[in-house]
Amino acid sequence: MSTDASRRVETHLALLNLEGEYARTWDTGDAEGWAGLFTTDGVFEMAAAGQTPAARFEGRNALASFCRTINESYAGLHLIHTPSLAIETLEARGWIHFEFRARQGGELLHVCGVYRVLYQKTSEGWRIRHRYEQAVQRDDEFYGIPEPWEEFFGERSE
Repeated sequence: MSTDASRRVETHLALLNLEGEYARTWDTGDAEGWAGLFTTDGVFEMAAAGQTPAARFEGRNALASFCRTINESYAGLHLIHTPSLAIETLEARGWIHFEFRARQGGELLHVCGVYRVLYQKTSEGWRIRHRYEQAVQRDDEFYGIPEPWEEFFGERSE
């Protein structure tokens, strides 16, 4: 295997592991571990959906606080589907279908949607620079299919 092909496979596996850690740390309430998966100035953003307003959290302190707050209300499990990844040398992009199944009080919740993710290679390894969550469906409420990748992130630089 060529050096470039080896690097791409290695990066692909690192990003798959990062996504696995994303789900594990969130679902277990490991707020500091979850925030540590982002760059120091990383962003988690959610589009408005139904009664849920848009939200944006930037920086590891704000991210950890957000994780702690949500985990006080919800006990749930992320089901992360196989990502579509576009890998460059120091950056990558991901389009990931997800499901989140949770319990809030006595109510069951099922949300599915798409994460659009910008990754960055840092001295700590691959990290999430910007994650944008767009819910497609919550329980029996359908919000619509997400915009194409380019509409959100712009054209690729390669």
